[in-house]
Amino acid sequence: MGRVAAPTWADDDDSGVSFVQGHGQVNLPDGTTHYSILSLPRADAKRRDDNRHGRTTSVDGVIDALQQVRLNCEHGALQATRRNPHSIEAPPRTSEEARVTLVSDASNITRKNALMQQTIDAELEKVRRSRADMLSKIAQNVKRLEIQLKAALPPKPVVLVPSPKQTPIETAPPSSPPPTPPASPPTRATNASPKAAAPSPVAPTKPHEAVRPDVPDEFVLVAKSRMEKLKQLEASIVPFADSQDPNMKRIRVLLKKKLGEACNQIANSLSSIRLVVDKIRQSFGEAKAAGEIYFHFALHFVASKLTAQVRVIAEISSCFPVANVVAMCCVHTPDLTDVFLAHMHTMCPYTIPTTPVRSEGQSDDAYRLSIGMEQDTNHSFESFDKYTQRMAMAVALLLAVMQTSPFDGQPQPAHLAISDAWTWMARVVNAAPHPLTAPILLAALETAGFELHRQYKSQFLKLASVIQSNVVPILSRDVKSGAAATLAQLTTFVTQRSFVTEPEGRRPTETSVTAADEEKSTKDDNNSSNRNDQSYNSGYGQRGGRGGGRGGYRR
Repeated sequence: MGRVAAPTWADDDDSGVSFVQGHGQVNLPDGTTHYSILSLPRADAKRRDDNRHGRTTSVDGVIDALQQVRLNCEHGALQATRRNPHSIEAPPRTSEEARVTLVSDASNITRKNALMQQTIDAELEKVRRSRADMLSKIAQNVKRLEIQLKAALPPKPVVLVPSPKQTPIETAPPSSPPPTPPASPPTRATNASPKAAAPSPVAPTKPHEAVRPDVPDEFVLVAKSRMEKLKQLEASIVPFADSQDPNMKRIRVLLKKKLGEACNQIANSLSSIRLVVDKIRQSFGEAKAAGEIYFHFALHFVASKLTAQVRVIAEISSCFPVANVVAMCCVHTPDLTDVFLAHMHTMCPYTIPTTPVRSEGQSDDAYRLSIGMEQDTNHSFESFDKYTQRMAMAVALLLAVMQTSPFDGQPQPAHLAISDAWTWMARVVNAAPHPLTAPILLAALETAGFELHRQYKSQFLKLASVIQSNVVPILSRDVKSGAAATLAQLTTFVTQRSFVTEPEGRRPTETSVTAADEEKSTKDDNNSSNRNDQSYNSGYGQRGGRGGGRGGYRR
């Protein structure tokens, strides 16, 4: 048996040895067969057995060399694996597995792209909102600076411009309305010639003009004149009001009984309103026939009773029945108009409208009294929330009277017509803002906005647009004082055009008065004759007569 030389390190071919996969044997060139390195344990066992029996083989050197080659190859493969662990090829996959893998990878990529797009959109929306808020704050600051700058500059000369014309409801609104609502209301169109119907020129101020003139406006002077006449009227009736003469005292008690119970029987029904108006008219006629001092006393008493309802009214709808009584009484007794307005102006300066300015050296209590704040029996002033509510209800009552048309078809009383409501609204819009601008504007729009829109159409829409764009942005947004909540309500009311909906309670209900109601009213009137002279000075109903005394108004 020939010997085979052991392979050297340079031998890298299979010329010397061939491996038979799966058999673990080595076929040498001379035809002998030995176990291959693929079955080393068996080869080692065979060699040990030969050594024990003294048998040697000629290929021992070959086996040792092959084992060394095996070790070197394993060492090289291990080093290559450490250098590049991914170099070992993955087992082949089928086409279906590859397709599933690709679909899964595509869905993952799509989902990640969608999440990334959502994140980008959210971030962009945050940026847009932040930018819009910043621009809004900048615009508000610019407007405030403009107002402060205008207040520091001398007033500019006013250019006379004509007031807009109001077109009838059946016709289209004017094609070119003025840029800002004037202080005077639009005039109603008639069949007269254009020259005869041309309104007189007025001088409206710019909205929110902070310049305060040295001379008060004419309407403020007229209001002060009414209040001065009211003081004179009160002084003139003192001899009758404080008289202890039995005859005068009897007449005074009789007047207070009839007028007080009539004012306390107001309910939101047409029959109740007519009954109250008839009683007041009858008492006015009897007092006027008895003497001028009795008539003046009756006027003052009725005006004070009607305006005192502001203290107990909690909702806008409760103003309309009182407004119907005031409008009808002023139609039949024109002398009542100025007395009623004087009481309203004394109670609430915003019904003029004007904002009292604190004079130099004026005390806090004097200033609170000048703006209409009331004191209790302990001389403590009412809270600001209660004061704001009462001022808003006073404005609501006045605007409710101005928007009311007499149910008997007669014209509205002078100074209490729908045109006066327009004038009042325009003056508030053109005036400098103050802490109560939002509450009184909201009360006025909720009360008279429907009738103003019905009468003036596009002109009123223009006024509402001015309120939204020029007034709302510069009003107070203080949360603690409640200004922010009221401003939000005003903004919603104007932007949603809630004035196109008729307010609740504006039209009195049609009810009939039964014989039992008349009998109950007569009994209550007879029982009330035992009340003393002071029971009618409180200004609140005694819950007697039809409707339970003001129809459920609280004390």
